Amino acid sequence: MSALQGFVGDGGLSPLGIVQAQRLHDRLAATKEIAADVLITSTFPRAVQTTEIIAPALGLTPLLDDELQELRPGRAEGLPIQTFRDRYGVPNYDKRPFLPIAPEGESWGQFMLQVATALERILCGYYPFSKAS
Repeated sequence: MSALQGFVGDGGLSPLGIVQAQRLHDRLAATKEIAADVLITSTFPRAVQTTEIIAPALGLTPLLDDELQELRPGRAEGLPIQTFRDRYGVPNYDKRPFLPIAPEGESWGQFMLQVATALERILCGYYPFSKAS
């Protein structure tokens, strides 16, 4: 579950987050410390915003991938943390890993499968940019 400024979900970068991404852009542009072949980002607003800021420093066009996301909160999206807990309780990933955190949300088990599947797809070359097959 993501908790950005006390809320569940992703409302985009905060003003501080924008400044931090711009500083990272400047550092990467100056140092050239990363020579990347590809830049893949989740479709969450803060990830897209961050990638759009740093991509020019790497000379890359970001590829958006909807499977590279945090646990999807479903109806809990945008709720203050306390409201989320009052409505849906505190997730117990150890005892109930397949219980969604909220209606229309993911369970921990679904999230782990999503992440593993996305990483397998990327590492095994199931992207148009990949040289592996």
